[in-house]
Amino acid sequence: MYDIDSWTGYYMELKFFENRTEDQLVSEVHVTHAAVVVEMDGKVLYVKKRGKSTLELPSIDVSGNEFPAMAVRRLLTEQLNAEESSLRFVSAYSVTDGEETRYGALYYADITSMRTLNDPGLCGSYFLSLPPEDREKWSSPETDIPLLEKATGKK
Repeated sequence: MYDIDSWTGYYMELKFFENRTEDQLVSEVHVTHAAVVVEMDGKVLYVKKRGKSTLELPSIDVSGNEFPAMAVRRLLTEQLNAEESSLRFVSAYSVTDGEETRYGALYYADITSMRTLNDPGLCGSYFLSLPPEDREKWSSPETDIPLLEKATGKK
């Protein structure tokens, strides 16, 4: 669990749910978001949204009764224009801001190639050997850094 309030100025809690399968996750809560740590040739993919100067992990809203893994595959193929070689579920998580709790699913993907982005909301993609050290370079360090660490097992 991560409590971040000094950097953001507000309370946010990210909690991982251990020992939950994808099926259990979907049957227990309404998953609204899926994040994915994408690697290619030992480097992690970070994206930049249009109008922002910061980086973040690729993520997607899960629509209706869509299974989170299907949303991530849609993100990989349709928006990131990537060829996936493997995709695995890492963990369920929740993000609470003191008023609302949202549930998400974290995945890890290996890809073999990636072409030009198809998502009009994204303006850049970057494969980096190491994550940005400066928290100011992240769009959402309070969530993306722990998600990255969870998926890769690296701190």
